[in-house]
Amino acid sequence: MFDKAKQMNELLKLKKTLKKTVTMYEDGEWKIVVTGEQKIKEITIDGERRKDLVDFINKGLKKSQQATVKKMSGVSGGLGSFLN
Repeated sequence: MFDKAKQMNELLKLKKTLKKTVTMYEDGEWKIVVTGEQKIKEITIDGERRKDLVDFINKGLKKSQQATVKKMSGVSGGLGSFLN
């Protein structure tokens, strides 16, 4: 039981670190900013911020992650909720 608590603590630390990690990719007039949690923070096309695309893509990613958590729930011993 102690090992599981220790593992959960390590996962929570990792999640905090990933939340602070930000990667930016640019190609011409396109720019995307992504967090270590694989969430889109910003999309800019031709100098225009596209919040509509950010919201749309993040909703698709969340749906994909939820499906993954559901499939992994039997294997992970309850740690699947960490991905939410």
